[in-house]
Amino acid sequence: MQAVEKAIAWLASRVQNDGSFGQTAYQQNLAVVSLGGLAFLGLGNLPGRGPYGKHVSRLVDFVLQHAQQNGLIGVPDQGVRGLMYGHGFASLFLAQVYGVTRQPEVRPALMNAIELIVSTQNEEGGWRYEPAKKDADISVTVCQTMALRAARNAGFFVPGKTVTLARNYVLNLQNADGGFRYVTAEGESAYPRTGAAMVALSSLGVKKKGIYTLGSRYLMQNVPANAEYAGNPHYFYGQYYAAHALWQQGGDEWRSWYKQVGDLLLRKQMPSGAWEDEAICNEYATAMGCATDDSQQMNGQTAPAAGSVSDNSDDKNEISGGAADMAAGVSVSMGGANENTGGRPQQPSLGGRVATPPRPQMAFTHKMMKATGENMFASLGYECTECTFEQH
Repeated sequence: MQAVEKAIAWLASRVQNDGSFGQTAYQQNLAVVSLGGLAFLGLGNLPGRGPYGKHVSRLVDFVLQHAQQNGLIGVPDQGVRGLMYGHGFASLFLAQVYGVTRQPEVRPALMNAIELIVSTQNEEGGWRYEPAKKDADISVTVCQTMALRAARNAGFFVPGKTVTLARNYVLNLQNADGGFRYVTAEGESAYPRTGAAMVALSSLGVKKKGIYTLGSRYLMQNVPANAEYAGNPHYFYGQYYAAHALWQQGGDEWRSWYKQVGDLLLRKQMPSGAWEDEAICNEYATAMGCATDDSQQMNGQTAPAAGSVSDNSDDKNEISGGAADMAAGVSVSMGGANENTGGRPQQPSLGGRVATPPRPQMAFTHKMMKATGENMFASLGYECTECTFEQH
């Protein structure tokens, strides 16, 4: 916990008055700003609330200032490659904020952002760099699915067809070795996208244990060497998703992975509290590090991205209950594992508040939501039976 608190304090020192980060080339990158925001949320800070509430407010304002009328969160004419990366992480951040605070100024931007994601899904079921129905890849697709899940958890309508197409797209990318390839064409598996794909499938409601068993085995066989820290541009991306994916599985693989990666990150943390990434920026590395190495907080703190896999799920395709309904994408906490839960924390929570299990599903349909786009029953734990992320 001390390492993460130190990292958050450093991140706070890098937030500028306009809500951007630092002085690097990535100062105004929406993905980096939003990931930083998620790191603050992971320790219970909200806009205007908590030790870093004013910093979160600045980050939210910065993201909202970049929300376009067409729904895109970003500025196309700035020449940013991968607009949908920034859009996806920004939408995820706003969904987290709105889900807890119900800030009225967030709602229109978030609704438009989600509608843009839905409308730009291609025929395969995925997304890529630009907000257009063209090609797709696993990395950008994961960003959008996590945003959709978080928005759904916040009460926004997400069409079942969108969920099904995304689910099938990601499932079709798993190779025989258990890893996941980048696009639908034949290609090699890779560690970063395998962790990302597992997290996406979990949040999309896939509960086939075999998929995760193979994926976990691939991750454990391909953990990046310690020497790749800071120099590999995909290092923190890969560890961020691997942490979520393996935490959900628990057991010996989780403990072994954490022993190697968690210990390394603790050793590599700079005296200032920052982690280092030579390819992108230290703000990015530190935000990702907070979500990957919260080493003292396992007992009852924050759950990883939505969804968990149970031991009896080989023939079931429905999403799990409590953990699956937690807000997607907030930091996973590590350390102090409980043997009776396979190495996982016993109770998921957001910002230190223990989550209550969702109430039984009731037969509310999207006809009750379409006028506003919001599920008025979401705060009560009820779900719309037509926009569920469950597989039937």
